[in-house]
Amino acid sequence: MKHPYFVHGVFLKNDLRVLGLSYVFVIGLLVYALLQRRVRLQIAKSQTPLRLYGKGFYSPTGETLLEQFENAHVISFTDPQTQKMTKIVKLSESAKQILQWLGLDESIYFSREPSG
Repeated sequence: MKHPYFVHGVFLKNDLRVLGLSYVFVIGLLVYALLQRRVRLQIAKSQTPLRLYGKGFYSPTGETLLEQFENAHVISFTDPQTQKMTKIVKLSESAKQILQWLGLDESIYFSREPSG
Protein backbone atom coordinates (compact mmCIF):
# COMPACT_ATOMS: atom_id res chain seq x y z
CA MET A 1 0.00 0.00 0.00
CA LYS A 2 2.88 2.37 0.66
CA HIS A 3 4.39 1.96 -2.79
CA PRO A 4 3.91 5.07 -4.99
CA TYR A 5 2.57 2.86 -7.77
CA PHE A 6 -0.69 2.32 -5.87
CA VAL A 7 -1.40 5.96 -5.16
CA HIS A 8 -0.20 7.47 -8.41
CA GLY A 9 -2.62 9.85 -10.14
CA VAL A 10 -3.46 7.25 -12.79
CA PHE A 11 -5.59 5.36 -10.29
CA LEU A 12 -6.88 8.27 -8.26
CA LYS A 13 -8.23 10.79 -10.76
CA ASN A 14 -11.51 11.33 -8.93
CA ASP A 15 -13.08 10.87 -5.51
CA LEU A 16 -14.89 7.67 -6.46
CA ARG A 17 -11.63 5.97 -7.38
CA VAL A 18 -10.10 6.98 -4.07
CA LEU A 19 -13.12 5.55 -2.27
CA GLY A 20 -13.08 2.38 -4.38
CA LEU A 21 -9.38 1.79 -3.72
CA SER A 22 -9.97 2.37 -0.02
CA TYR A 23 -12.72 -0.27 0.02
CA VAL A 24 -10.50 -2.77 -1.80
CA PHE A 25 -7.71 -2.22 0.75
CA VAL A 26 -10.08 -2.52 3.71
CA ILE A 27 -11.60 -5.76 2.41
CA GLY A 28 -8.14 -7.16 1.68
CA LEU A 29 -6.92 -6.29 5.17
CA LEU A 30 -10.05 -7.82 6.69
CA VAL A 31 -9.49 -11.12 4.86
CA TYR A 32 -5.80 -11.02 5.85
CA ALA A 33 -6.64 -10.46 9.53
CA LEU A 34 -9.34 -13.16 9.54
CA LEU A 35 -6.95 -15.66 7.98
CA GLN A 36 -4.30 -14.91 10.58
CA ARG A 37 -6.75 -15.02 13.51
CA ARG A 38 -8.45 -18.24 12.46
CA VAL A 39 -5.15 -20.08 12.03
CA ARG A 40 -3.79 -18.76 15.34
CA LEU A 41 -6.94 -19.88 17.17
CA GLN A 42 -6.67 -23.36 15.65
CA ILE A 43 -2.99 -23.58 16.61
CA ALA A 44 -3.84 -22.61 20.19
CA LYS A 45 -6.71 -25.08 20.29
CA SER A 46 -4.69 -28.03 18.98
CA GLN A 47 -1.40 -27.01 20.65
CA THR A 48 0.31 -27.99 17.36
CA PRO A 49 2.61 -25.36 15.89
CA LEU A 50 2.97 -24.63 12.21
CA ARG A 51 6.27 -26.24 11.22
CA LEU A 52 8.26 -23.95 8.93
CA TYR A 53 11.97 -23.57 8.31
CA GLY A 54 12.74 -26.16 10.99
CA LYS A 55 10.91 -24.22 13.70
CA GLY A 56 7.45 -24.28 15.22
CA PHE A 57 5.32 -21.16 14.87
CA TYR A 58 2.51 -20.65 17.39
CA SER A 59 1.51 -17.20 16.12
CA PRO A 60 2.39 -16.93 12.42
CA THR A 61 1.72 -13.68 10.63
CA GLY A 62 -0.67 -13.45 7.71
CA GLU A 63 2.28 -12.87 5.41
CA THR A 64 3.96 -16.07 6.59
CA LEU A 65 0.74 -17.98 6.00
CA LEU A 66 0.24 -16.60 2.50
CA GLU A 67 3.87 -17.36 1.58
CA GLN A 68 3.10 -21.06 1.97
CA PHE A 69 0.78 -20.89 -1.04
CA GLU A 70 3.23 -19.15 -3.40
CA ASN A 71 4.51 -22.46 -4.76
CA ALA A 72 1.12 -24.12 -5.12
CA HIS A 73 0.81 -25.77 -8.52
CA VAL A 74 -2.37 -26.80 -10.27
CA ILE A 75 -1.92 -29.05 -13.27
CA SER A 76 -4.88 -29.56 -15.61
CA PHE A 77 -4.93 -31.93 -18.50
CA THR A 78 -7.60 -33.46 -20.72
CA ASP A 79 -7.55 -37.04 -21.90
CA PRO A 80 -7.86 -36.82 -25.70
CA GLN A 81 -9.90 -40.02 -25.93
CA THR A 82 -12.43 -39.48 -23.16
CA GLN A 83 -12.32 -35.65 -23.09
CA LYS A 84 -12.25 -35.92 -19.31
CA MET A 85 -10.36 -33.14 -17.53
CA THR A 86 -8.14 -34.06 -14.60
CA LYS A 87 -6.63 -31.61 -12.15
CA ILE A 88 -3.76 -32.25 -9.79
CA VAL A 89 -2.78 -29.91 -6.96
CA LYS A 90 0.70 -29.86 -5.51
CA LEU A 91 0.82 -28.19 -2.10
CA SER A 92 3.40 -28.26 0.65
CA GLU A 93 2.54 -29.98 3.90
CA SER A 94 2.39 -26.63 5.69
CA ALA A 95 -0.08 -25.30 3.11
CA LYS A 96 -2.25 -28.40 3.55
CA GLN A 97 -2.17 -27.89 7.33
CA ILE A 98 -3.20 -24.24 6.95
CA LEU A 99 -6.11 -25.22 4.70
CA GLN A 100 -7.19 -27.79 7.27
CA TRP A 101 -7.12 -25.18 10.05
CA LEU A 102 -9.20 -22.89 7.86
CA GLY A 103 -11.78 -25.62 7.31
CA LEU A 104 -10.91 -25.96 3.62
CA ASP A 105 -9.35 -28.65 1.49
CA GLU A 106 -7.55 -28.93 -1.83
CA SER A 107 -10.85 -28.91 -3.73
CA ILE A 108 -10.86 -25.11 -3.62
CA TYR A 109 -8.26 -25.28 -6.39
CA PHE A 110 -10.41 -27.62 -8.50
CA SER A 111 -13.54 -25.50 -8.59
CA ARG A 112 -11.75 -22.45 -9.98
CA GLU A 113 -12.57 -21.73 -13.60
CA PRO A 114 -9.67 -20.98 -15.94
CA SER A 115 -9.18 -17.32 -16.75
CA GLY A 116 -8.16 -15.70 -19.99
